[in-house]
Amino acid sequence: MKIELKKIAFYERMSEETNAFTCDVYVNGIKTGYAKNDGQGGSTYIHSYEGKSLLLHEAESYAEAQPPIQVTFANHTHPIKVTLDLLIDKMVEEHVKAKLNKNFEKKIQKACEVSIVWGVPNSGSFHAIPFQGKPKLSEISKTMQGQAAIKTLVEKIKKQMKEGEVILNTNILH
Repeated sequence: MKIELKKIAFYERMSEETNAFTCDVYVNGIKTGYAKNDGQGGSTYIHSYEGKSLLLHEAESYAEAQPPIQVTFANHTHPIKVTLDLLIDKMVEEHVKAKLNKNFEKKIQKACEVSIVWGVPNSGSFHAIPFQGKPKLSEISKTMQGQAAIKTLVEKIKKQMKEGEVILNTNILH
């Protein structure tokens, strides 16, 4: 059985204890219902569209037939019974993380245009040192002097980097 979410609307400002969201639920390619969570810590509410309650019930049964999810809390692993609302919550969480990662990658790429950028890959943070006036590195590297300046700055940064950090620029030789 294929369960998909479409038209996911995530409300970060309303998310307190859980993710606040609304979305359409598709089962085997059929728009079956919608799900929503107000972000206050309660369960996700799932409602079928007219004439689709049987299909939604089948999706609930399918979810409940899945093996328990193992969750580690306070150094102990606990099995959690799978439900449709849990599956939906996990899919929304994956969607939100993917969107945040995409936005973060865009920030890194934008910084790389005018700066030497470094950090721990996939850590959610980075450091950047731009050249004075923030000219694009592609322009600086057109001259031998510019290439030497980039190389000097990269070497200086490498000496200060902490364990696990790497130069994140893909637009320069390093």
